[in-house]
Amino acid sequence: MKKLFGSGRQKPQAGPLQRPIPQQHTPIYLQAAAPLQFSVNEGRGAFDQTVILKSLLTFVVNACDHISLVGRNAHEVAHLRQVLDGYLASTASDDVVHAIIRSLEIRKVLLDIVSKLGLAAHPNLRAAQRSDSERIATLLAASFKSEDDKNAILNLSGDSAQSFLDVIQESLDKGLLLDAEQSRVARKMIRKLSESCDSLPSSLFIPNGVHACDQYPTFGGGFGDIYRAIIDGKPVALKRMRHFLRGSDLRRIHLKFCREALIWKELQHPYILPLVGIDRDSFPNSLCMVSPWMEQGTAINYLKEHGHDTVDKLLHEIACGLEYLHSRNIIHGDLKGANILIQGNGTACLADFGLSNFSDVTTSMSTNRGGSVYWMAPELLDPDQFESELTRTPATDVYAFGCVCFELYTGRPPFANLLDGVAAFKIIMGERAVRPSGLPAMSDLFWHHVTLYWAQNPTTRPTTRQVVQYMWLHQFPSSQSRAGEDTSKIDYFLGESIGKGTYARVYLCLNKSNLELIAVKRVQTPQTASGRADLRWLERARALKVASETLKDLMHPNIVQYLGFEEAPENLNIFLEYVDGGSIASCLQRHGRFNQNVTKWVAEQILMGLAYLHSTGILHRDIKGDNILVGRLSGVCKIAGFGTSKRQQYLEGQAHREMAGTAFWMAPEVLGANARRGYDFKIDIWSAGCVVLEMWSGERPWVGHEWIPVLLQLFTKPQAPPIPDDIRASLSDLALDFRDECFAINPQARPGAALLLEHPYLQRTPGWSFHISEIEGSSAPRSGHMEQRK
Repeated sequence: MKKLFGSGRQKPQAGPLQRPIPQQHTPIYLQAAAPLQFSVNEGRGAFDQTVILKSLLTFVVNACDHISLVGRNAHEVAHLRQVLDGYLASTASDDVVHAIIRSLEIRKVLLDIVSKLGLAAHPNLRAAQRSDSERIATLLAASFKSEDDKNAILNLSGDSAQSFLDVIQESLDKGLLLDAEQSRVARKMIRKLSESCDSLPSSLFIPNGVHACDQYPTFGGGFGDIYRAIIDGKPVALKRMRHFLRGSDLRRIHLKFCREALIWKELQHPYILPLVGIDRDSFPNSLCMVSPWMEQGTAINYLKEHGHDTVDKLLHEIACGLEYLHSRNIIHGDLKGANILIQGNGTACLADFGLSNFSDVTTSMSTNRGGSVYWMAPELLDPDQFESELTRTPATDVYAFGCVCFELYTGRPPFANLLDGVAAFKIIMGERAVRPSGLPAMSDLFWHHVTLYWAQNPTTRPTTRQVVQYMWLHQFPSSQSRAGEDTSKIDYFLGESIGKGTYARVYLCLNKSNLELIAVKRVQTPQTASGRADLRWLERARALKVASETLKDLMHPNIVQYLGFEEAPENLNIFLEYVDGGSIASCLQRHGRFNQNVTKWVAEQILMGLAYLHSTGILHRDIKGDNILVGRLSGVCKIAGFGTSKRQQYLEGQAHREMAGTAFWMAPEVLGANARRGYDFKIDIWSAGCVVLEMWSGERPWVGHEWIPVLLQLFTKPQAPPIPDDIRASLSDLALDFRDECFAINPQARPGAALLLEHPYLQRTPGWSFHISEIEGSSAPRSGHMEQRK
């Protein structure tokens, strides 16, 4: 282990406060230029290590120089310096672990001295303490890399173990362990030391306790009861360990309690129930975990009382909370309706982490068979069948989430009418509950996703990232009921023109049958002198019919909904759903560039729409800001502008190589296709990257360039659209990497939409949600180039 001081330096034989002042001794603080630093040779090269409390000691020493100014006599000053000298010597220890523990004891006394000297509010004191805390954190990080030091830490007991738990927790709470790996190892050491010494960091305990605790529990669980109490005038819930357990059972439950508290403490997310702290005063010899009181109760009871209108929104929030847990390598382990509570604002939050574990813990902590059979994955019920150990994983949580989907829709878990043993047998054999037939009705797509979560093979289940994306799609009203409507006979009132596309004008209309606003994209039928339509009209009519044929079979939340087509002597009309926020391009023109959260929000939805299109064999071929519509209230984005779209099976011969799209958003292989192999779905990825550039800068790609030189550049020497210097300087490394992925010159190196959805750049700020003010409150446009959209 690391020695802080050489072995020749003697330890003090008595505490520094008890030692008399030697007659022939000058404290080191009175010596000229006395250093507070020692050189240590550990056999691994010279390594200078400062005294752990150097800054605080120096602060007090410097204060001694001014004590005489406030009436202190020389004997008092000499005695205090002698005390400080003793503290300096007493920090000499054979190893870093005990040196840290000793420094914590000394720090308490030094701070008491500082207080008695009237220096507690001195501006230099906080800086000194911060410096020493950083020093301790550095020593902790070094000790975690030494097997000898780690063993010494885990062999601590009593007050020493408590002190070390507190110092690790303090370093984490203050953010002093800056490296993510250091923080992970520190948390792991807390868990292991907590288990070995049967204790918890002091900071978890509520200093002044709780008040007005109910005499009887409100709810009861397998090993604990829930009581209602008050802290600072606010209601809280106390989860109390059952007091009647004895012996090994009590020890086991106490360890379970500590593990749950340590896991819970780390979690901070809008959809995770927060831990207020631990109360040890309300019940003799019993600890209680304290959390906010959820007046709305569980998700199941909330839906029974308020109806199922918000069930899809709640499921999306539950998925977000689960994804957060998995992003921190935490498995929930007991996901079910009873462990999902509803907050005062109507949002869901995950609770009860008694069966949770970290994905890096030892087998003994991750193989508890506890849990609820009706929500358990087959590999937990019969590990031998899957040739695996009994281990909870993200995939077992995803299976349980599928059961929660079923439960929140029906009010009961799958197989609830069967005994748990029978239900377990069916699950093991690959049987699943049948699709519910009652209300609220599950859509075909929703039920398909539930069956994916229930896959027998855990490796084929979606990731929680994918689950979040799936559930996000379901929380908005579906247009499925209109799929079978006879859209060729829509009777409508024609309103004002709201836009002009590449080949048609768009009008706002009112559907007479249901009084809904719809959009009509119209191509007028101009007549020549001979009564025939001219060639330009024929091209526009062809594009409108292409859009109609492409859209009529599509149904996806991120694709504009097709309602019908009408051909009349004077015009051609395609009827579409009305998206009230307008296009992304128009929003950028009016309000300026988007912030990063909005950009990620829109980009993710574009990619989700493209992933769907490409899975059906459709290339859009004209992705740009003008063709991405956004709902003003919901923020749901819809891909529109299908006039140049093509199905993959029709992309043969010349059609596979024809130039289609808009110049500034065009992929280089579109231009060079005549002499090369053609192009595929990857051209839409390039164009999607161009839309992201639009949102970053508030300007079209290739701003300041004319379209003909841009086409020549892409054809002769392909390169990505440039990013203005001031915008590039504001982008993160992840953002620039996302841009590089979109603009890979070789299409084969460009990821598909589904893969690009996994890019970490798309992760938004936890708890962020869309609001129109995020767009309408954007910064002003950077320049006047937005009008050039060839």
